[in-house]
Amino acid sequence: MTIPKLTLPDDYLKAIGSVVVSWNQLEIVMVVSLLNLLRHDLKKVESHLIFPHIAFNQRIDIIAAVIRATKDPSDPLVTRFEKWVLPQLRNMQTKRNDVIHSLWTTESDGGVTTSQIAARGRLKLKTDKPSVAELEGLADEIVQATNNLHDLIAGFIGVESLST
Repeated sequence: MTIPKLTLPDDYLKAIGSVVVSWNQLEIVMVVSLLNLLRHDLKKVESHLIFPHIAFNQRIDIIAAVIRATKDPSDPLVTRFEKWVLPQLRNMQTKRNDVIHSLWTTESDGGVTTSQIAARGRLKLKTDKPSVAELEGLADEIVQATNNLHDLIAGFIGVESLST
């Protein structure tokens, strides 16, 4: 079997890179959000030791648990979290995973295709032909989710901007 060389067009590579960097920023805000909610000192190394061992979906669950345990359910920020921010974070995770965990190929006609194989339950193959505009749109959606989470947590702790 010959492994094909990377032949994706530069505009796709740039757009995929934008998704990756936007996701990285979201993950940073997730960590800072948790540390702020738990009132941990962000400058202490020990405050950060656990995060490399916690998957993104678990971080979402932890933030949700902390909010539900420490905030008044009638607080409009809790409602905003439950109805808007939480579903948005889960949706971004699914969309990001579709980009990052796909096999990207360039077809003979120059079109770009993604393929995913899943084997849970039964074998499933999923293919797509995402556009550069869709990838750029996803990066923008991730930035918006990051900003929404930041603003929500800042509101919970009563500051304009989360400290890093």
